[in-house]
Formats: sequence, C-alpha cells, structure tokens
Amino acid sequence: MKNILLLSLILIAVSPALTLSQNILSNSDTSGIANTSMEGKHFATIEHKPFAVWNAQMFIGNGFNYERGIGFGVRGNFEFSNTLFVGVSIVYHIGLPKSVKTDGYGPSVFLGPEIGKRIVFSSFTAEIVCAAGQLTYEKTPVYSIPYIAQGTVETFFISPGIGVTTRTETGSAGIHLRYVVVKDLNMFGLYFSIGI
Repeated sequence: MKNILLLSLILIAVSPALTLSQNILSNSDTSGIANTSMEGKHFATIEHKPFAVWNAQMFIGNGFNYERGIGFGVRGNFEFSNTLFVGVSIVYHIGLPKSVKTDGYGPSVFLGPEIGKRIVFSSFTAEIVCAAGQLTYEKTPVYSIPYIAQGTVETFFISPGIGVTTRTETGSAGIHLRYVVVKDLNMFGLYFSIGI
C-alpha cells in the first residue's frame, strides 16, 4: 500500500516539472506562427501551446460483483498535447455492512496510477484507460462451518476501461465503464463523473 501511494505522489510531483521543462524547450517551436503588423511592418509571433494540462474529476457509481455496492472517488491526470494522459485515481466502495451475515465483502479501496488516451470529437471526448495498483478490502464474516472471520486483505488489481465525456458550462460530465481484474474477485464498475 505504501509503495503504491509513494508512486502516485511521485507521479504528481514530477509531472509539473516535466511541464515546465517542456515549456522552456518549446520557445524554439515555430509550429504556431501568426503574422502581426505595426506601422506597416510585419512581425512573426509564436503561439505557445502548453505541454500538458491538468484534469480532475469526481465520480460516483456502483460495483456489480462481489457486493461492492456504491462507490465514489476522485482522479487527477496530466493530459499532454497528443491527448495521452497519466495520473492517479482512488475509489472507495462501501461493500456490505458488518451487520449482514452472508458471504460478501466489506469496504474496499482501489488506489493507483493510470494511463490512457483521449480521442476528441466535435461534441464529446472518448477515452481508453488502464489503472493498476493496490486493492485493500475488508472481508465480512461468514457464519458457516467452518467459520470465516473478518479481516483486511491487500492485493494487486488492474483495471482497463472506457469512458465518454462532454464539456459543460462549468467543466465536464461523463460516464465510465471499468473492469477490475483481481484474483478471484473480478468486478464491473459503472461511474458518472463531474470534472473541472
């Protein structure tokens, strides 16, 4: 868990430095040149495009396997000029309440970095993404023979997915489908997002 959190923090810390260095290097980029005039003289001005932009989203949805239940979380990423993006996400699912005496799973947290590609259309943006990291969940007690006690489990997960977002007056709104691959605990998740 500590290694995944450290990797995510390093990713967030390094990305602004990469953005700054690329902007410095881009001073020699003449890909965007516009002509301006002053007193009959023409000058060439360079239009600088940012190397990366920061995106953030809040989302809520549901996990449909192994009693994951309602889930919510946040994600942040840097999107580069070629629409590739890297970032980090954290999702919390409430799972089954402790009072439920059945074979299910309690609260769970998915934390890890993600990488993907966005495809921009005229009225919406599609994305392909893959996240990976640490899943921490509580296993609810099973009242059976033999008795299975409750406990916290940490394991690795990988989560490919697709999504569609559209711009709004204040940011963006979207819908996202994820398939979480965990040993013996695969899960489909459907989420709705609001972004800035």
